[in-house]
Amino acid sequence: MNRRTRSSDNAAGAKESPWAEVSFDRSALLEQLEGVSANSQAAREERVGPQVEPIAFFILQFLWFLLAWSLITCFVLWPWSAILSPDARLSAWLAPQMFRVLGVGLLVPNLSPGMPAEFAITTAAADSLTAVLAASAFLGLQRGWGAARGLAWASTLVGSLDLIIAFPHAAASGAISHLATQWYVPVFAGPPLVICHVASFILLVRGRGRA
Repeated sequence: MNRRTRSSDNAAGAKESPWAEVSFDRSALLEQLEGVSANSQAAREERVGPQVEPIAFFILQFLWFLLAWSLITCFVLWPWSAILSPDARLSAWLAPQMFRVLGVGLLVPNLSPGMPAEFAITTAAADSLTAVLAASAFLGLQRGWGAARGLAWASTLVGSLDLIIAFPHAAASGAISHLATQWYVPVFAGPPLVICHVASFILLVRGRGRA
């Protein structure tokens, strides 16, 4: 009888032991996962390093792209445009302003989350107005409209004022920190727009005779 009791106890112990092992292994696995998570967090913090203000990167990239586009303009684009007629040359330098509607992307929350509404609305409106005026001037110069150069002046003045106001406004309002996927619109596209405004001013002041 005692042998049967011992056998039954051994059998019960044998049945319980797998669960005990599973419970132990589960605890060990949780400890390992917690260790891996802690190590990953530490690695991320080490990789991020010291925090740098976005405006510093923005200014550096903007100035570099401004230098790059200036070199391309001086040695390639400006000499090439000299072979065109005065109106065609002016229209070529106005053409990039038609793409200013990219500024409307500031109004899309997923593209620039947390963007200050005041900055987004004013910039999108000014960019859109500049683009419409540039498109009208471009078409007018191609068609020979009498008001074409007036539209070119309007586009150049509105667009230039927008850029002059927008950059300090973005820095003051903290908008640069919310650009997200819109970051490269002002950084990469801003410098050539500035250069095109300068070129347009030069050609408009010269008039048809010296363009």
